[in-house]
Amino acid sequence: MMRRRYDGESLEDSSDYVDASGSDSDEDSSVLGHGLKESQAEWLNCTGRRPWVLLVFVASAIGFVTVSFSQETTASSRFFTPLAALRGIYPRMVAPPVLGDAAISPREKKTKKKDVFNSVNSVDKVWVDEEANPFDKNWEKFPPSELADHCGASDIFYWQRYDPDLEKVVNPWAALGPEKKYVTFEPDRGGWNNIRMAMEVVLVFAYATGRTLVMPPEQNMYLLNKGSDPGDNTLHFADFFYLHRLQEKMEMIEMKDFLETEAVTGNLGALPPSNSTDLRRDVLWKYLEGLEVGTTHWKPFDVCLAFPETPGKPIEDHSAEQQERLKEFCGKRTPVHYNKTLQDAKVIHFGAGQGSRVLAHFYTFEHFMDPALDRAVKRFVRSYIHYRDEVFCAAGRIIAAMETEAGPGGYKALHIRRGDLQFKEVKIPAEKIIANTKDILKENETIYIATDETDEAYLDVFRKRFNVFFLKDFHERVGLPKLNQNYMGMLEQIVCSRSQVFIGTWFSTFTGYITRMRGYYGFDYRTNWYHFGLRKDSFQTEYHPREPWYVREWPEGWVNIDE
Repeated sequence: MMRRRYDGESLEDSSDYVDASGSDSDEDSSVLGHGLKESQAEWLNCTGRRPWVLLVFVASAIGFVTVSFSQETTASSRFFTPLAALRGIYPRMVAPPVLGDAAISPREKKTKKKDVFNSVNSVDKVWVDEEANPFDKNWEKFPPSELADHCGASDIFYWQRYDPDLEKVVNPWAALGPEKKYVTFEPDRGGWNNIRMAMEVVLVFAYATGRTLVMPPEQNMYLLNKGSDPGDNTLHFADFFYLHRLQEKMEMIEMKDFLETEAVTGNLGALPPSNSTDLRRDVLWKYLEGLEVGTTHWKPFDVCLAFPETPGKPIEDHSAEQQERLKEFCGKRTPVHYNKTLQDAKVIHFGAGQGSRVLAHFYTFEHFMDPALDRAVKRFVRSYIHYRDEVFCAAGRIIAAMETEAGPGGYKALHIRRGDLQFKEVKIPAEKIIANTKDILKENETIYIATDETDEAYLDVFRKRFNVFFLKDFHERVGLPKLNQNYMGMLEQIVCSRSQVFIGTWFSTFTGYITRMRGYYGFDYRTNWYHFGLRKDSFQTEYHPREPWYVREWPEGWVNIDE
């Protein structure tokens, strides 16, 4: 199967991700052997609440509000920004005026759903009539006017919002250790969002230590099996990310080239089985774990990785404030101090087995004593580790349609994880979800629902109360059949990330990434909620990461990182 990997072009036969019925398949088997730990049960049983007053949009009530903002104020720090100000800063984050439908009742609107596509000016013609695949382009290089025409939004690529000069931070570790030093890793064995989380940890480690990142070979990934060739559902990270853009910031190499350069030549000590450079899966991972190199067995529940301000500087020589930050970051975990021994290792390997699985967000596992480097690493992830352009472009079309349908107040979004989610506590009836969110979701509001639930009776409960849209409502008219079907879950994450308010599933890493992308788009973190009653206001009451780290994302991953 011919594939072009790092060149930024669309894959000839890229074919794998979850569709609408499997979009949440991230944390199924997400703990793989981890039972519900005591700390997790504590979170579920937590009934404490802090008073919190919900600010309302005065602008939508009186027609306009004049607000001035200091240029230094970051978008992510604004809480429920008034409509007029928000439209001036991020015009596509607030829906355009309804075109001729303002007086139509919600019940009548439901009979006019398909007309929403004909309300997006000339975009509908581009979407429906073009013969070529609209997603077969590297859209990042196109001017905003063409992005608006083809992708529904001129600002769909959130990483273009930020000053690239802020990424220029000197890495003190890059020049130290062997001239050629590598980091290898086994992809997580869970669902997509767990795979992505673990990959981010490794990418940050390679970036921070100046190591060459060795990309794993193609392999099957859990539930990413929507390929056009039933006999081959193997996937590569280049199917989902533009690795050539990452190469602008760090060295990368394919596993086969690494084995050819370092393994069969004897530079790693032990030769690979059959002296082959085409090792796969368990044979490959067993070989790498058996080498006398820096194989890690770092469990994020037990340890945290601390990088000194400068190489070789003892932790105790840092300021009292820095040491206190490290103590708060690690909590009950034991700090592992990144030192010369680790930097001198030719290869550091991250496994994915029971004893070495890295199930954590990078910013809850890797701590940098230098605050400037800590912020730089978070900007690096925001700017370079994101889905391919065609995924954002397709999502932009749905977002434009949803905004037009919803009108000036914008649409809201729900993620309802059902399916094989192992945490049964948060798989609750539709009626219970509505009851738990009745103060957030009002009757007849326009809502996008991302879910793997296929029971129409379950979904009808929402249809009877709200103006509801699902992915299947957009499938043909937005051109999704031309898109890699394994992208559908990622696409839904982006659609949810642009809603005015988002309500997700507790414990879901699919939900978690939505909340982080919302931060990247400039939404305040307090516009995120959960439909599980006991954790409904987690974003309103808890800011700093705590165990269990993976169950949600935390504002520290994106707030105030542009200073």
